[in-house]
Amino acid sequence: MVVVVMVILLIVVVVVVVVVVMMVVVVVVVLMVVLTVVVVLVMVVVVVVVLVVVLGCDGDVVSGGYADGSSGGSNLVLVVIMMVMVVAVVKIVLVETTAFMCFI
Repeated sequence: MVVVVMVILLIVVVVVVVVVVMMVVVVVVVLMVVLTVVVVLVMVVVVVVVLVVVLGCDGDVVSGGYADGSSGGSNLVLVVIMMVMVVAVVKIVLVETTAFMCFI
C-alpha cells in the first residue's frame, strides 16, 4: 500500500515539474518574441529619425526623392538600410526560433 502511494506521489511530482518547465519555456519564448518585436520597432524608429534629421529625407522613397529637386541619394540610403535591417531581423528571429526548438 505504501509503495502504491509513493508511486502515485512520484508521478504527480513528475507531471507538475514537466508542466512548470513547459510554462517557463513558453513564457521565455513569448518574452523573446516580444523583445525582438520591440527591438525591431525601436531600430526602425531610430533609423527613420536619424535619416530625417541628418539627411533631411522627407520619406518620399517611392517618388525617388526628386520632388524637392534633390538627387534622391538619401532615399537610396534609407532603402538600403531598411533592407539590411529586415535581413538582420529575419536572421535573428530564425536563429532564436531554431535555438528554442533545440532547447525544448
